Amino acid sequence: MKLFFFIFFLLLLQTINCFSRDQGNTGIYLDSLPTEGIILNKGWKFHSGDDPVFADPEYDDSGWEPIDPTSNVLDLPPATRSGICWIRLGVSTHGDLIKETFALSIFQNVASEIYINGRLLYRFGTISENPDEIIAVNPGINFLNWGKPFAVPIENSIEEKLVVAIRFAVQPKNNHDLGGNSSPLIRIRLNTVNAAFEQVRKNERYIPINNTFRVGVFFILAILHLAFFIYNPNQKAYLFFFLYAIFVIPADILQFNLPSEIGRSYSSILLYFSLWQISGLFLMTALYILLNQRRGWIYWTLVLASIVGLFLFSWVYSAFVVSNLVNLELVRTALKALKLNIKGAWVLAAGAVSFLIFQGAFVVGVYFNLGYWSIPIGDFHILADFLYVIAALSIPVTTTIYIGLDFAFTNHALREKMSQIEELSKLTIEQEQEKREILASINENLEKQVSDRTHDLQASLENLKSTQAQLIQSEKMASLGELTAGIAHEIQNPLNFVNNFSEVSAELVEEMKEELAVGNGQLAVEIAEDIKQNLEKINHHGKRADAIVKGMLEHSRINTGEKVPTDINALADEYLRLSFHGMRAKDKSFNADFKTNFDPNLPKVHVVPQDIGRVLLNIINNAFQACAQKDLPGFENLAGLTPKVTVSTKNLGDKIEISISDNGPGIPTSIKDKIFQPFFTTKPTGQGTGLGLSLSYDIVKAHNGELKVKSKEVEGTEFLIILPYI
Repeated sequence: MKLFFFIFFLLLLQTINCFSRDQGNTGIYLDSLPTEGIILNKGWKFHSGDDPVFADPEYDDSGWEPIDPTSNVLDLPPATRSGICWIRLGVSTHGDLIKETFALSIFQNVASEIYINGRLLYRFGTISENPDEIIAVNPGINFLNWGKPFAVPIENSIEEKLVVAIRFAVQPKNNHDLGGNSSPLIRIRLNTVNAAFEQVRKNERYIPINNTFRVGVFFILAILHLAFFIYNPNQKAYLFFFLYAIFVIPADILQFNLPSEIGRSYSSILLYFSLWQISGLFLMTALYILLNQRRGWIYWTLVLASIVGLFLFSWVYSAFVVSNLVNLELVRTALKALKLNIKGAWVLAAGAVSFLIFQGAFVVGVYFNLGYWSIPIGDFHILADFLYVIAALSIPVTTTIYIGLDFAFTNHALREKMSQIEELSKLTIEQEQEKREILASINENLEKQVSDRTHDLQASLENLKSTQAQLIQSEKMASLGELTAGIAHEIQNPLNFVNNFSEVSAELVEEMKEELAVGNGQLAVEIAEDIKQNLEKINHHGKRADAIVKGMLEHSRINTGEKVPTDINALADEYLRLSFHGMRAKDKSFNADFKTNFDPNLPKVHVVPQDIGRVLLNIINNAFQACAQKDLPGFENLAGLTPKVTVSTKNLGDKIEISISDNGPGIPTSIKDKIFQPFFTTKPTGQGTGLGLSLSYDIVKAHNGELKVKSKEVEGTEFLIILPYI
């Protein structure tokens, strides 16, 4: 009985001791750990505020609020996201665990300081009273949901209690819900050091190998489809497949290489999902083009939804809504191709079915937390990553296989076509041989006919050249005749004066003799004075005739073709008067007025005077002839107006302009474009060769000038000659 009471007393003391020891923090008790460890999600106490005493393991936290820090940071009370806060947890170990060294695998979305039994062991990020200075860091961002392990020393004893105190602060404006297990306040997995770091070694082996494998596959697909596009740029589907692979590569690299700083990691995650979203559009577009599918409302709705997703910055919308809808559209398109009996579509359908199976298994495992991340497949894979890889590669790989089959089908069809072409070529060669023999005979006859025709054409050409030369000579002679007539008419006036005054002087001499005979000396002297005046007039008009002849000799000297500085005003005035006197010499009834308006500041221009004189003579003659047409039938409304030709010059800076205008009937619009053509004339047969304006045009062009015409019917015509100074 005494023994019974003694045992009862010991149990009572132990109970009292346990109660008194755990009244501040009941915590959790562990006597064993599973291989993957346990997540510390129970027994935590929370307090808002900051005091270093909260790290003391003997501190009484019984008044603190219970909390599960593994919950989504946005689902916890607002107090956890305001200022500096603390959470505490007591962990007691029993049995064989007392001899173990533990590790805490940490995955968090805050800035934190980890205290174990009052001693600061780890600090992640920056905690500050100033919200702008808080920097949240997740050390386990690239360790999937396991977190990064950190060793925790525990002294050996019969029973050890571990008090974990965490001082933390949430970084403002970086409280983002990434869904699932990706946005906890703080998630700590407790395990033995050996088991925790063994899991890290597995992750470091699984993740790089699978990630590198996917990146390598997409890189090969990118190079392959770029080569397809270069080979056949008309098939735009290859270009979109290339863009798809190029966008997937950085997304896949970024997926397991996120920065530990929460703000930057969230931006990187959004970029990752955006790249996946854009790549999905490229893949969908490529499949549409490849299968000749019309891009209807479903396609454009998904495109619009993707564009909206890029601006919403919602990973849930991008990753789960848009991406899955695009994937379903890919599956639908592939199965539709099979329904339409497109050749080789069974390959695409197989890829679609494979995607549905493996993607479905992956989503179910992740959603229901079936532990896919801890189930190994061989030495280098885990089940979750295996399902993800097969699902991600199903449609792109099978599409590439389909393209390869399409190339094979095309190649086979081309070989058949080549065989048919070879047979047709053989038959064609035989037919061509027969045709050649026939053509040889025909060619011989044609060559003879061509030779005969060529001889006839040569003779006609020689005759045409002779005729053309005669016409040009005729035009030159006509111009010379007009010039000669003008010169003769110009000289005739002074000669008439000389003859008249000579006759008068002879008569005066006779009168003077008679007066001298009768002794009337005074009258004889007066007659002698009249004779002197007549002789002076004879001398004046003789010199005038001499000047005209010398001027004509100067202009009629041999044309060397050299350009010399020429006074255009004097040249224009001279040929205007020659033209007028020539017209009067040919037609005594011709009467017209002419006017000059010369620029006194006109510099000398480098031209061939004889050539430019010929141009002026041709155009001025045409102007006088046009004025004379006013008296012809059809122009009665112009009758009574005095025919008038105006010649003016103007300084245009680096060029000069010669204007020759008349008030004749003008040039009809229907023939205005033809007047510079050789042999075109409106004059009656025998009165013109049609070469005057053509030759004038060529002469002006040879001087690097321009010859233009402005005309309005009934109002008159203006020709403009524009010449450079040099």
